[in-house]
Amino acid sequence: MQVKEKPSYAVVAAVQLLRTSHAPQWQQAALVPMFALFYVVLAPFVGAFADSMPKGRVMLVSNFIKISGSASARKSNTS
Repeated sequence: MQVKEKPSYAVVAAVQLLRTSHAPQWQQAALVPMFALFYVVLAPFVGAFADSMPKGRVMLVSNFIKISGSASARKSNTS
C-alpha cells in the first residue's frame, strides 16, 4: 500500500507571502529546503518529546512555542 503525503500548506503559503511581498529571489529559493531541513533535524527530538508526555501537556508546550514565536515575529515587525 502506497502512502500519499499531504502537501505542506504552510510552505506554499510562506512562498506565496514572499512572492507578494517582493522578497529577494534567494529567500524564495532557500525557504523550501530550510523547511525540509528543520523537519528532518527536529523530527527525532520532537517525536521523543511527544511520546514522553501526556497529549495535553505536549499541546500546551507546543501552543506556548507558537505564541512565543508569533509574538516575537510581531514585535520584530513593528520595531
